[in-house]
Amino acid sequence: MKAIRCDENFEKVIISEPLTIIPYEIEMHPLRSDYNLPAKDLSIQSEFAFQTRLGFWLSKLKRRQPERKYIYYLGATHHYFILFWANAMADYPFTIIHEIPPCGIRDYARSAEKLRDIIYELEDVDIIPLLKQPNFDQWIKKIGGYSNRKFWESIQLLQKAVAIPNSRADFSMESIKVTSIENFREGFETIYQILLEESQV
Repeated sequence: MKAIRCDENFEKVIISEPLTIIPYEIEMHPLRSDYNLPAKDLSIQSEFAFQTRLGFWLSKLKRRQPERKYIYYLGATHHYFILFWANAMADYPFTIIHEIPPCGIRDYARSAEKLRDIIYELEDVDIIPLLKQPNFDQWIKKIGGYSNRKFWESIQLLQKAVAIPNSRADFSMESIKVTSIENFREGFETIYQILLEESQV
């Protein structure tokens, strides 16, 4: 992402589960090791709380900077999906200009250069690009997002509800089922369908 990462004119933040927003310049700061959580510390939990936190952040950003119109996104479909619905839940404070590398990591350099050019054209000459919305079907139907594994383990330990499992496989079974998977998916599809219809009005 060098074209974006190394351009000092851009304000950069990272969408990070479960921390929501990370200031790019201090992601690797030695005093903030929580900004670089290893994958082994993440476990499957609800995605909706994460989207709500991100929506609050977008609302606060708009209140503090009402002149800001656009947010630019570079990355995979998964986090764009989260950003899109968080923006929808916040009543669309921003227009999201996105660039999703078509072939994953191998296209990031080319996509970063493309997005850099789009940003300058839009900010300097007000040329708004034509964007194709990615297909959200697989993301709407998937189950859950990520949460902090160690945080959840600490809650379990404090409540003395269950013994702390030794393996990730064991930990994945430590959950309280409140509804069936079918009802869960149906509920999320209904929520996203309502938001999608509202976005097209």
